[in-house]
Order: sequence, then structure tokens, then C-alpha cells
Amino acid sequence: MSIQFKTFYMPTKMFGDEIESTLNQFLSSTRVTNIKKEFVNNGDQSFWSFLIEYVVNEKPTEISDKSKKGKIDYREILSPQDFALFAKLREWRKQEAAKENIPVYSIFTNEQISLISTKRISTKNGLLEIDGIGEARIKKYADDVIKIVINHVDSEKKNDNKGTE
Repeated sequence: MSIQFKTFYMPTKMFGDEIESTLNQFLSSTRVTNIKKEFVNNGDQSFWSFLIEYVVNEKPTEISDKSKKGKIDYREILSPQDFALFAKLREWRKQEAAKENIPVYSIFTNEQISLISTKRISTKNGLLEIDGIGEARIKKYADDVIKIVINHVDSEKKNDNKGTE
């Protein structure tokens, strides 16, 4: 599975619905992870621009099977220790997304955060091994994520040592 991007431009003064049909056909046959749309005001040449982020190498039937399962409650599937780290990373992601005015899943998905939490990933190379995390996200977010993981692990060790004294 890999993330790809495709751009569509839709003039406001369209002659026919060919571009709209092409866009709708693409959207219905692809697993879209994010859409950024922007209106470009240029008089008679104004248009809508759509940047589509999508996943390739995943069959549409796989997508529908996943959507039938519903949302995952990570509190139920993660250990209390893993969920504590998951919650910290999720809170950081929420704040970061608000600063950037983007959806939280554009930073990391819940599944990616759960893998970071369960594996206690604290290196850039470790983060790169997670499906869907590439160089751009490493450059932008890795330092914060690694710091959160390391601080959490250090805190766990201190708590464990208190219990053995």
C-alpha cells in the first residue's frame, strides 16, 4: 500500500460535465485519505482545484470489508500502558492538527499511533517502518513523537522502580 496524489482542476464555466464525471469516477473507484480543495478566483478563468491523497494497491472489496467492522476502540485492544502512550500521542496529534488546520489523520492515523505505542518506537528509522509514514512526516513530526515516546518510557521506568523499592 502506498500514498499517491492526483490533482483535478474544475473551471467554474464548464462546457459539459466531463471533468466532474472524471473526478466522481476517480473518487468512487479509489480509497481517498484526504482531499484539499481550493477556489482560485481569476475572473472568467476561475476554477476549483482538488488535491486528492489516495492509497494504491488496496482492492475496493478490502475497503468495504474494513468499513463494515466499524471503529476500533483502542482502549479495549491496547494494554493500559500502551493506551496511556496512545492517548498522549493522540492529544499531541490533535493539537498539531489544530495548529496546522488539517484533519488529525493527515498527521498520523490511529492505527499508526497504536503501532508507535505498542512497539515504543523511538527512532526515525523505526517510524519509517510503519506503513504510510514517509520522509515528509518524519521531517515534520518525528522529533515530537520520539520525545513523547521517550518521556513516556522514562516515566514508566521511574514508576516501576518506585514499586520495587
